[in-house]
Amino acid sequence: MKVSVIGLSGLSLFFKLDHLPNVGETILTDKLHKEYGGKGFNQAIVLANMGVNVSFLTKVGTDDSADACEEVLRKHNVNKYGIRKEGSTAIGVIYTSVEGNNEVIVYEGVSKDLDELDVIEFEKEIKESEFLLIQMETSLDVLKKSLELAKKYNTKVVLNAAPAIYKLSKEELDNIDIVVVNENEAKTLFAIPDEIKISEYGNFVCNKYKCTIVITLGEDGSTIINNDGVHQIKAFKVQTVDTTGAGDTFIGLLTYGLINNLDIIKAANIASYGSSLAVSKPYVIDAIPDKKIIDNMINK
Repeated sequence: MKVSVIGLSGLSLFFKLDHLPNVGETILTDKLHKEYGGKGFNQAIVLANMGVNVSFLTKVGTDDSADACEEVLRKHNVNKYGIRKEGSTAIGVIYTSVEGNNEVIVYEGVSKDLDELDVIEFEKEIKESEFLLIQMETSLDVLKKSLELAKKYNTKVVLNAAPAIYKLSKEELDNIDIVVVNENEAKTLFAIPDEIKISEYGNFVCNKYKCTIVITLGEDGSTIINNDGVHQIKAFKVQTVDTTGAGDTFIGLLTYGLINNLDIIKAANIASYGSSLAVSKPYVIDAIPDKKIIDNMINK
């Protein structure tokens, strides 16, 4: 089993707050945690922790954070195709309230300079992979080149359309196998009008696209939209501690389920279960569920 991942790596700074800040408000806290992450980074580690052979294309700077990112990836057995460039590695700042809600700010650093030539250097990895996993933390040019190569080699594509900073054409979306979005990202990517209720998103986009669409709904589970119709996946109820990275855990485990030949519904159930375990613990990497727990769910 091999998966290629393209995405961002960087330093994450977690601040635990009594409440998320209002406009103009200054909040003092003595709760700071440092961790290395990024959507692609986290998703690559989730898959590697499940025993998948993962190659990860990313771009980092020439600072201490770049060294630390590479060390974490080595520790988790991710095959990193990191490219160094003079400058700063990305930085993410995450505010988390006592209720487990969060806000995230990302400084892209040199990660924004990942380009088509870098993807071409990564072509062999895409060719050898069963799946390519990519997010919108990359540029549109990087995404388009990645889709082009995946199509060339019949590599299945899972797109985490986050953050939804640009739109894709129907033709481009039809070249993607699975698109994973939250409700706001779904509105942007699929041009869903404001008057359409969340419960009606599935019916609005059903049969309009060839790709399977997975809309994550937090504590309300997720909605799967494919040629068979609209399917609701229930969330597993837990005491929420920290929702940061839950989406990355979901996407990594969804892909892991598909690699294990599960259908999309069962794979989404496995991913929902794993992400519920993740939100019951603080931070991201240490909250990734154990492979034995996930495999037990797969084999039931």
